[in-house]
Amino acid sequence: MKHRHIDVDGVRTFYREAGPEGAPVVLLPHGYPSSSFQFRHFMPAMADRWRLVAPDYPGFGYSATPEDFPYTFDGYAAFLDRFASVMGLRHYALYLHDYGSQIGLRLAMKAPERVTALIIQNGDIYEDELGPKYKPLKDYWADPTPSGPRPAQPGGVGGGVQGRVRRRGGRASRRADQPRPVGAVVAADGHPRAPRDRRGPDGGAEGEPRLVPSLPALSQGAQGRRR
Repeated sequence: MKHRHIDVDGVRTFYREAGPEGAPVVLLPHGYPSSSFQFRHFMPAMADRWRLVAPDYPGFGYSATPEDFPYTFDGYAAFLDRFASVMGLRHYALYLHDYGSQIGLRLAMKAPERVTALIIQNGDIYEDELGPKYKPLKDYWADPTPSGPRPAQPGGVGGGVQGRVRRRGGRASRRADQPRPVGAVVAADGHPRAPRDRRGPDGGAEGEPRLVPSLPALSQGAQGRRR
């Protein structure tokens, strides 16, 4: 495993890399709240056949936290695109997982000709990213009872939701596969911070960097969305 830094449009970016230079590339956008640290065991295990590259986003792990960076999904997707270009990665498989799925998918949609495969595992959908056509579902999620609002007409985005609700003792209950309200997202109007532990990028449990951005607007926004 190699631990390196590279400059991406003025952002000092930390990344991990494992595997032979000429092997097929797997690009690993990390989840939240995390960093490339989450891949520290996975990468060596796959390095006999693949070249694995995992950057820390700006504001996470050991990368810089510039004041003028757009801390949004679009901003991170543009950063990942530039990171791949600076690294000379012309083709790669993309691992879409957790928070990183929204970032990697944007990159895949922008440049599908570069993507050799999509590996999707537990990708997230964020409420702030849902468009107006999802309003009937969101209303139903908020009050999934017989007296609550009904989903869209058959054929619309809400079709079939009623069929996924079972009634138990006169009350509606959710099946495991029924859509649920999603959790809080990172606020786009602030700048996350990621304090570093000085003992190194793979210093074990106690040496793991603190990765949760200390952003007051984040917790306030999350509380507001839960009400």
